[in-house]
Amino acid sequence: GCDELPDYWEKPNHHPYIIRIADNIAGFVLVRPYPSEPERWEIGDFFVARAFKGRGIGRISAIQTFDAHPGKWIIRVLDGNRGARVFWAKVIEAYTHGIFTQTAEKFSDPHSGTWDMLFYRFNSRESNTPDTGGGL
Repeated sequence: GCDELPDYWEKPNHHPYIIRIADNIAGFVLVRPYPSEPERWEIGDFFVARAFKGRGIGRISAIQTFDAHPGKWIIRVLDGNRGARVFWAKVIEAYTHGIFTQTAEKFSDPHSGTWDMLFYRFNSRESNTPDTGGGL
């Protein structure tokens, strides 16, 4: 379950997106301000259905999401999720032309516990300034 799912329809600056390919639902993206750094966007959840993987749909959807929300970004990836680590590393490297920071951190969630994660911090193309991860 996702206890925070209603927030994406009820709270300001929370944005649910459906990924569509023709008439098919291929996945979804949930965007919100990062809780401890509300000036920074984050993807709360990102999903592409297995039938649509490997076709660039996830990469294109991520890029469209970053471009739709100019400014500072953070992407958190579970350390144990190899597929997500590979995907986000490639997408963020290409999108930012290598201008990002990556750190290993613990993330505590009141609903699910404490997790080892990789944190990527960067700016969307629209903001035109490198993000050095400062202000933490």
